[in-house]
Amino acid sequence: MREPEPGEELKRQVERDLQVRCFDDAEMSNRLQRAQEGLARDRLDVLVVSDEANVVYFTGMATPSFVTRSRPLVVVVPLEGSPLLICSRSQSANARAASWIQDIRSFEGFEREAIDELIGSLVGLVSAGSRVGCELGGELRVGMSVLAFLRLEAAFPEAVFCDASTTIWALRAIKSTAERDLMRRAGVINASAFDQALTSVRIGSTERDVARAWSSALVDLGADRPGYLAVHSGPGNYRRVSGSARDRHLAPGDLIWLDGGATFRGYWSDVTRMAAIGEPRPDDQRRYAFSWAVIRALIGFVRPGRTAGDIARRSSEIFRDAGYPMGQSARIGHGLGMELTEPPSVVDGDETVLYPGMTVSLETGVASWDGYFVLEDNIVVTESRAEMLSVAARPELPTVEV
Repeated sequence: MREPEPGEELKRQVERDLQVRCFDDAEMSNRLQRAQEGLARDRLDVLVVSDEANVVYFTGMATPSFVTRSRPLVVVVPLEGSPLLICSRSQSANARAASWIQDIRSFEGFEREAIDELIGSLVGLVSAGSRVGCELGGELRVGMSVLAFLRLEAAFPEAVFCDASTTIWALRAIKSTAERDLMRRAGVINASAFDQALTSVRIGSTERDVARAWSSALVDLGADRPGYLAVHSGPGNYRRVSGSARDRHLAPGDLIWLDGGATFRGYWSDVTRMAAIGEPRPDDQRRYAFSWAVIRALIGFVRPGRTAGDIARRSSEIFRDAGYPMGQSARIGHGLGMELTEPPSVVDGDETVLYPGMTVSLETGVASWDGYFVLEDNIVVTESRAEMLSVAARPELPTVEV
């Protein structure tokens, strides 16, 4: 048996590590560099994050441990130097295998002991007048109890604990090539799962049957786990947006509407699709075609330098010209990435400038008492235009033969 060449075992170890870790060292090092540039720009001395998406973003480590609130995970990113991860002893083995961060500090116990470890780790990084950035606003949440956070704050009475949402979102809004690739994969999985779910519809099928088929297909096709799954159908239910699937039986003449998806390696696909159960009415086909055309027009309108508000106002113009009412406060899209909804909101008044690398979900259409003709697709802003991350909706209203 041939002896391995020098470096071969190390190479195999790296390959094994990459199977556990979501991203390579270059990706994670770039995130740290950009984060520290953001801290300097926003006059923050240290960043403390404990929400799942932010912990995963800075560690590259996926773990199911966030479903329990008894043992928080915390990442500390200093203005200079290396970040550190605080986790329970039971989580430390996975952290060492899956996290990019080398400085891992474990605790025995629960939240109180986690905060004790965090306080000790911040000594030397936080002093009088230090500005400590935390997840205090802008669609962020702290991944510990309010009382635990207050105890952390009280341990450094001469420091200032302030909102770091501007710093965090400026960093996370621009997706790397690797992140976009994961979102494209999520989009392919979601599209295939939609098709399988609709193919499963039979006479007597319920909304819950469709949701189960959709969920099962997502997992079978490689999604992390089913995510946001909204289903509604039938007369009187079309405005029940974001409703969970029920035991309602589908009948010929119904329309069925599905919204959501799942994550792949932590990155979302969020699309909306609909179908007619049996032969669709001509007016249903017409309204669907209009909604499809609006989404295509808005995707074509997106350019770097335009704002989220510009997209919303363009949508209003299209609806007005076609004779459809559209509320000026209606959100017709949102940022997308490690979370189902991220800033910006695509609404008149949100003047967030679009930059290359930003990922957005656009969702709009005609809503009425007898049908909810709203479609949704995911895009990434490039150097000159927008490109699809999801698989585009069909131009004609899909029909389920029953």
